Amino acid sequence: LFYAMGVPVWTSSKVMGAVFGFLTLPMVYGTARRALRGRLDLSLQTEVARARGRRHDRLALIAPLLLVLSPQFAIWNASGLENSIFCFLLSSATFRIVKEGQEPECRPISAVLFALLTMTRPEGIVYASIGLLAILVGGMERRDWKRPLIWLATLLVPWVLYQTWRYNYFAWTWPNTYYAK
Repeated sequence: LFYAMGVPVWTSSKVMGAVFGFLTLPMVYGTARRALRGRLDLSLQTEVARARGRRHDRLALIAPLLLVLSPQFAIWNASGLENSIFCFLLSSATFRIVKEGQEPECRPISAVLFALLTMTRPEGIVYASIGLLAILVGGMERRDWKRPLIWLATLLVPWVLYQTWRYNYFAWTWPNTYYAK
């Protein structure tokens, strides 16, 4: 898209890296905040619980702060490679899976994000497997098997379609870097 608008690829990749790196930070904060707050619905709690929630919100700022201070995060976001979108998708999927675990009526958006993650880099399937494990554990706690099956189908349908297209287009089972190394 940027190339069609006349923006050099080198420039657009750096800009997109910075944008996805920046968008990763609120996802990391949101995940830390939800993990610290747990299942508390602070609207129904006392003033003490609301104060505890505000303290958890401030404590959750440590996670994105540590990420920003990480030289690897800054360097790889500026590299112009897929690392920043991979971090963004992973942090978004993690945020959504925590939210879906706390609010079971949510749609399985985390499965779509994990599917996109697997399309970004081959090791994304490992993270998607961990996401599936989290969904299965939540399903066992609630004795709900329908939700994990819907989540798995939501993950597998785009993944299988993508892998089929990729194989038909490139005619190789694994990415080119596998054969080069």
